[in-house]
Amino acid sequence: MHIEMKVEDASTCQKYIGTKVEEPRTCQELLGTKVEVDGALWSVLGLSNRELDLEGTLFSGQSFRWTKHVTQFVGVLRSDVIALAYYSGHVGLRCASSPVKCAQQEPVVVYRRLNTPKVPECKKETLRERSDDLDRVRESLLDYFNVDVDVQALLSSWRSMDLNFAKKSEQFHGLRTLQLDTLEAIVSFICSSNNNIPRISLMVERLCAMFPENHIEATTFQVRYKFPTLVQLMRVTEAQLRLAGFGFRAPFVVKAVSKMVSLGGDSWLGSLRRFGVGREQARTMLQQLAGVGPKVADCICLCSLRMHDAIPVDTHCWQLVRRDYLPALAAAKSLTSERYNQIGSFFRSHFGAHAGWAFMFLFSAELTRFKRKRIATQKQALELESRPDVKISSFFQPNAVIRFKAEGHQSMGVVLESPLSIVDSPPSLLVYSPPALVDSPLSSVDSPLAQVVSLLSSMDSPLAQVDSLLSIM
Repeated sequence: MHIEMKVEDASTCQKYIGTKVEEPRTCQELLGTKVEVDGALWSVLGLSNRELDLEGTLFSGQSFRWTKHVTQFVGVLRSDVIALAYYSGHVGLRCASSPVKCAQQEPVVVYRRLNTPKVPECKKETLRERSDDLDRVRESLLDYFNVDVDVQALLSSWRSMDLNFAKKSEQFHGLRTLQLDTLEAIVSFICSSNNNIPRISLMVERLCAMFPENHIEATTFQVRYKFPTLVQLMRVTEAQLRLAGFGFRAPFVVKAVSKMVSLGGDSWLGSLRRFGVGREQARTMLQQLAGVGPKVADCICLCSLRMHDAIPVDTHCWQLVRRDYLPALAAAKSLTSERYNQIGSFFRSHFGAHAGWAFMFLFSAELTRFKRKRIATQKQALELESRPDVKISSFFQPNAVIRFKAEGHQSMGVVLESPLSIVDSPPSLLVYSPPALVDSPLSSVDSPLAQVVSLLSSMDSPLAQVDSLLSIM
């Protein structure tokens, strides 16, 4: 794709007049450049795909407010609905006086604010406000993705001294830890206890939707809300959260909110980021809250408070450490508090000040391995006794939700695997169709995909435990 870039600052272009640019410009040099694609205004964030893996970072279990729509990633950042995407190929820099071309060899991350513009009082004022909005969004995104951390330099260092890390991280390049809003991080990670990513995302969105006054007017695929404030969360009851599917986590959220208010509310939240507050002090402060143990506290430290050496030890981390780094723990049957601290200390001594980032790469590799293993097991266990007579005429990718007729009855299910092409005869599809879905009224109506996914993710079924099969959200 060829994208023409319109640079508004003429002084930026002036230095190129009469010169020939031989080398491609770096992403940092393109930071803030405006891009017009199909009539929509995008801006270059200043990161390449090697510096920011959007899918790996946004869906790694750090944030739960992003969805993917074809090639775009859409999410809420404070009061803005943001779209992120990659653009590759040749990027042209155009100046009114003298057109100059420069090649951009790596895909670059671009962003766009989807908030619906206010009714303009005058065109000049509108243009100024829109420019200010984009500048504010850019700064928010740069903070959000911790762009001051050179992830490529860290990877190079770790790969040179750790062969296991080099092997496990070879499929990942631009994973980054995020800097979430602290209140959002606390509530989200309390919801993560014994849970999976699609269901956590659903719970967080349902919580946000309890406050219609937080609705963000935006041109997007679904309704979006700002995350509620602490004052707003004080109005939420345990009964409301249980109705929204929070289960045993409902009282934890209510009690944690009440405790934060009693500790000082927003002032207490701000104190967690105060200069001089170290990881151990922050962990102690956070563990005053209901539902926050060592792992949840470390998640918040790593993904919100910029404490890059925090190590949230969960089941996956426990397994990989015993297998790859601390074989002396292989015979240990449980993760005690002492062993938890031992693993954190090992990571920090081995990987240094950004040990939490190294952990994220290993965690992602372990999670990918775990998913593949689980999916293989589920495929064998869930294959239907008799193949359904699938009444379809187009190709369905794995994970697609389909309607089909089996034994004379209308059913609905999720495609686990499908052939490379469809021929005239009924195709051979491996479909998982749980009774709760077949018996649901959703199976007899043309329902939105989000409703189907919502039902699937709330069921106590093997499918609900396999995150990747619910990536259609």
